[in-house]
Amino acid sequence: MYKIFKSSKYFHPLLWVLVLLIAGVVTDKPTLALSPSLNSSSAALLRNQETEYILNNITVDSLDTRLKLTNTDVVKTQERFIDPRLSISRRIYGLLGFSNRKAFDFLPGHPLIQELFYLVIIALVFFLALTWWGHLNYQRHQRRKIASEPGELAMIVKNSSDFIGIINLNYQLIFLNHSGKNLIGFSGENSLTKENLRDYIHPDDRYLFAAKILPTVLKIGDWEGEIRLRHLQTGAVIYTSAYFFLIPEEKTQQPTAIASVIRDITPLKQAQKNIIQTLAQEKAISEMRSHLLTIAAHEIRTPLAIISSSTGILQNFGDRLNTQKTQAHLQTIQQTVQRVTQLLDELMLINRAEAQNMEFQAESGDIIAFCRRLTEEIQTTTSKHRIDFSCSLDQQMSDDFFIVEFDQKLLRHILTNLLTNAIKYSLEHHLVKFSLTQGKQKLIFKISDSGIGIPDADQAKLFTSFHRGSNVGKIAGTGLGLSIVKKCVDLHQGTISVDSQVGKGTTFTVSIPAVFRST
Repeated sequence: MYKIFKSSKYFHPLLWVLVLLIAGVVTDKPTLALSPSLNSSSAALLRNQETEYILNNITVDSLDTRLKLTNTDVVKTQERFIDPRLSISRRIYGLLGFSNRKAFDFLPGHPLIQELFYLVIIALVFFLALTWWGHLNYQRHQRRKIASEPGELAMIVKNSSDFIGIINLNYQLIFLNHSGKNLIGFSGENSLTKENLRDYIHPDDRYLFAAKILPTVLKIGDWEGEIRLRHLQTGAVIYTSAYFFLIPEEKTQQPTAIASVIRDITPLKQAQKNIIQTLAQEKAISEMRSHLLTIAAHEIRTPLAIISSSTGILQNFGDRLNTQKTQAHLQTIQQTVQRVTQLLDELMLINRAEAQNMEFQAESGDIIAFCRRLTEEIQTTTSKHRIDFSCSLDQQMSDDFFIVEFDQKLLRHILTNLLTNAIKYSLEHHLVKFSLTQGKQKLIFKISDSGIGIPDADQAKLFTSFHRGSNVGKIAGTGLGLSIVKKCVDLHQGTISVDSQVGKGTTFTVSIPAVFRST
């Protein structure tokens, strides 16, 4: 019942009505018993005009005895005298009483029944009084709670990990919590009100704020979405999830400021970006493998057909072929097998590179001897071209030794592909130049030919897997060689560049870092 009372706005009026009704029922006519010792003017003010009982001067100690002696008269007149006793210096001057002669005429005349009824009425009055007291106590508790809420709210705002700020309608900061200051790199040396909202919104999102966010907040009261901020010190982009809402004036409800609760989602955006990149890489690898299988099937099918044809001729007509033709078919088979082997090696290598299974492993070695040996190996594969190797090293020893640290496997892939391409795309009996020079903590390799050259339109995609120049014609190739070269150069933390003109030739320049060691 207490909860029902406290939840009603009519609690106080109802309570007073009940008290007045009960008082009216119990005290149809109030009666006061006075002592003759009071003067006539005082007694006249206090006496009941209808009924009056005058008691002789008695003391508090003899009150109970005197009441018993007059009990018969009291019962007959249906009067009841209850405290408070009107006394001065322990002398009784009167008793306050209530007359119920009219109100309780319907009750049986037995005093016990009337006494029980009085007890019920008194209990009800006490219950209502306690209920009222509880209601007042509840209101007091609520007022204390409300009074403490601003402090609790301030503590929440202060310790929140989110950006919480307030700007006026001129877009100037008037409040910013500690997390907000850290997020945008706000310096405590500057005045907060000098900072404008435009200063910490990323330039690319300022139009979004002015054209969409602000009009929406002013029109419907709030806006929620993503917006990029700018770090005031570093200029770094901060990706955030933001909620803007109006702060109205309490009486007029006119907007006075705009509050914002902003959460940094830069790590989430970075994770999303990484996932997208990973998915893109997986997709690229899948497409590459699919393309790889297509190219491999085509490139392997042609050599196998050549091998099959030469083998069939030798089997069926070998006894009728002269030695020269027989050797020509055998040489064709051998070259085709080498071509298939090279293709398979390239496929395996590009697959390892795409799967990031290739590693850089440097070791000390004589770079001059390495280049000369590689030149001799490639020279043996062709009799129609000549490779001219030269070196110019500042720290070259007298015995032609030059020890540096480099990855021999990666460098072999790089130089082999570039030298074989120079031979493949050059006219017969043309010179291929191969030079080695020294830069500042790096080695510089240059391979030049006077071949067909590379069109400008193809140079941008030159290191893309399976891409070939538009002018290669019927020259065999897979389009994987330069892609492998680029990946090996990257693993060696080097650079590669190309200078080419159609019909005049091409020069590739490769630079790789190296630690020089003299012996």
